[in-house]
Amino acid sequence: MSYRKRGASPAVETAQNRITGIEQFAPKFDFGKEFTSVIYQSKIDKVKIGTQTYNGLLTSADAAASQLDIDEADLNDYNSRLLNYVGSQYGYDSIEYGQVGGVRTSDIKHSGGRKTTSSK
Repeated sequence: MSYRKRGASPAVETAQNRITGIEQFAPKFDFGKEFTSVIYQSKIDKVKIGTQTYNGLLTSADAAASQLDIDEADLNDYNSRLLNYVGSQYGYDSIEYGQVGGVRTSDIKHSGGRKTTSSK
């Protein structure tokens, strides 16, 4: 599953608008219990930091995935070159070539070809 970076959070935008509106008539508001400007701002900051952390991890994951793709391509190239080396050293019909995963020349089955019938 592919993940996408997150942009501005709608929840953060709503919270920013609300805190700005409340501070118009009640700067550093405190409505009791957990409804204070300090707690509200800390919750907003927590989501902003979480988004930045998440996006940073995705960037690192993308870099790791790109490096893995490069390493896999390098390994595939090496696999192919090794198989060709064994084939050139021992022959493409040798037991050794078959042991390293090559299809020996004598094991290749050819199709019989088409049979044509003439309609005279």
